[in-house]
Amino acid sequence: MSDALPALPPVDIIRERLPLIFPEGIPNRNYHIREIAVRTVFVMFYIGAVEGVGIYLRPSQVRRMSDEQAKRGSDQAREEWRVSSQSQKFKDTLGQWYAADTRESIRDETLRDGLVRTGAVIVHAEIATTSGKGRYALSTAFAALFNPALTGARR
Repeated sequence: MSDALPALPPVDIIRERLPLIFPEGIPNRNYHIREIAVRTVFVMFYIGAVEGVGIYLRPSQVRRMSDEQAKRGSDQAREEWRVSSQSQKFKDTLGQWYAADTRESIRDETLRDGLVRTGAVIVHAEIATTSGKGRYALSTAFAALFNPALTGARR
């Protein structure tokens, strides 16, 4: 089991903070703040895909997450799901967040044209877009913005 799992911010904190982090006027703002972006950021935290750790997200992992799995917040449950959700043998389950064809909008819109373009997410450049391996991780600076202890506006 990985000892690198970050604290898991509640989905509500991610949903609340994304519009504050990405204000009106930035290109493709919708790709940064819509529900699929909220869930993408959550799954990255869930599996521990944060810069410098060596764990990377596959877009299919976002679609494979479910509300039931998201409630399983122990390090062991998170690590087991990370490993199993990367497998080609992973079975789609009832209640998973998105359909199989959603991974392209996660990869192309939410990640490439949104979070990667603004530096919130880094890409493992040595992994091809079409690879079955994960290639996306939260930048450490972006991940720090979801610390529940952070409060108030910065001036």
